[in-house]
Amino acid sequence: MTELIVRKLRFAFADHHVPFLWNESNPAFSSMANAVSFLAIAFEKMIGQMIPEAMPLITDPVIAEEADAFVRQEGQHSMGHRQHAKGLIKSYPGLKETLDEVIAAFDDLTANKPLKYRLAYTADLEATFTPVFKLMLDHDDTLFAPAMTGWPRCSFGTLSKRSSIAARH
Repeated sequence: MTELIVRKLRFAFADHHVPFLWNESNPAFSSMANAVSFLAIAFEKMIGQMIPEAMPLITDPVIAEEADAFVRQEGQHSMGHRQHAKGLIKSYPGLKETLDEVIAAFDDLTANKPLKYRLAYTADLEATFTPVFKLMLDHDDTLFAPAMTGWPRCSFGTLSKRSSIAARH
């Protein structure tokens, strides 16, 4: 049985204005986090297409179960990032074109790179997330807390354990 817990991430971005520089004391982090949301939407779409493509190659039922849970969790992450991006686009409509371009770049990757390449790409990127999230958690007070008065705050304590199916298969 997989240890991966699929958690639903729901935020009320639609109920609030989402400023582009939501942490005025750290505008670079605000910009980076906004970019990550856009990239995550496209990356997680690629994962959602890639894992079903890889499933026939997975012979270990435990790995197959984890791959299934992984793709479902990525879908949850994508919804959270979509809510954030939708809030940003509502406030800054020109960002819609940027989101479309990011999605198109990952669609091109999906269409033009072999499965093994995309699995390795995913494994590499996923391997960076745990240390990056730890860094964010270690500095939550300066990265998130100053900016989160009056609108929804992401609870990093509820983020799922990241697991790289691609690296294990």
